[in-house]
Amino acid sequence: MLEVTGLSKTYLLRHDPAVDRVSLQVGPKEVVGLIGLNGAGKTTTLRIMCGVTLPSAGEVEVDGLSLRHHKESASRLIGWVPEQPTHDPSATLTSLLRYYSDLAGEVPYGVGEGLLEAWGLADHERKHFRELSLGLKRRFAIVVASLTSPRYYLLDEPFNGLDPVAMALFRKWIVQSREDGSGVLLSSHNLNEVQSLCDRVLVIHRGRFVSSVRAAELARSAHQGLTVVVDRLDPAAVRLLEQFGEVSCAGLTASIRGTGIDPGRVNTALVQAGYVVRQLSTDEGNLEEYFLRLVEEAT
Repeated sequence: MLEVTGLSKTYLLRHDPAVDRVSLQVGPKEVVGLIGLNGAGKTTTLRIMCGVTLPSAGEVEVDGLSLRHHKESASRLIGWVPEQPTHDPSATLTSLLRYYSDLAGEVPYGVGEGLLEAWGLADHERKHFRELSLGLKRRFAIVVASLTSPRYYLLDEPFNGLDPVAMALFRKWIVQSREDGSGVLLSSHNLNEVQSLCDRVLVIHRGRFVSSVRAAELARSAHQGLTVVVDRLDPAAVRLLEQFGEVSCAGLTASIRGTGIDPGRVNTALVQAGYVVRQLSTDEGNLEEYFLRLVEEAT
């Protein structure tokens, strides 16, 4: 278990903490999404969790090892992929790979070569880092993060700036990492990707967590849409539908927006009232609407 308890970070030039008493857990075989507005504290949280930034308070434990007191052992269990991979721009991938293999604890170079091959970088190993596209730089960051076969990955905006092919490759890798037993904490502004990939979603706002929702609960937590076509849409039918949510009408079609709408109950209520339901379709909960509503409430 990758566990964070009471994490806080205050910078000298800021009065308010960048991260304020954050606690979270990421288990094996789990992908957790971390979403929030710019400046909400996502990157700071990830940088503290991988040991790059020191916290002002709080503790990070990796499978029971304190990152503060057992940094070398705990760090080997974490693979960090930053939003902007930064390496010596004049260094070749070969030299960088040797450097990071030694830094990670004398990892055999063959491990790195295999990762370069797996990520389609074997033909680029003699190139200088500055010559790589953003997508290739991001692939190399995953190679470096994977050298120690970590149990947990911390991904900061992994989809930013990627073309559709690279996005599909990253998506497949995240799913495979979960299947192989790794835990993944994924920070992203791409809410569609978060919703499709993550088992749980954490919402952070102004340095504090404001919500945690499981993917299976998202449809019930977020606003849902229900479209109903009936044989007649008179005022009585509208009043009946308004008990389930906000109703808008066009001809014989009614659209209902609300939280936790049960299509079966809507259908039963209409039929029992003497209406013929010709069509009923649902629009499941949307993470973007849920996120925006939480931010509005927190603000």
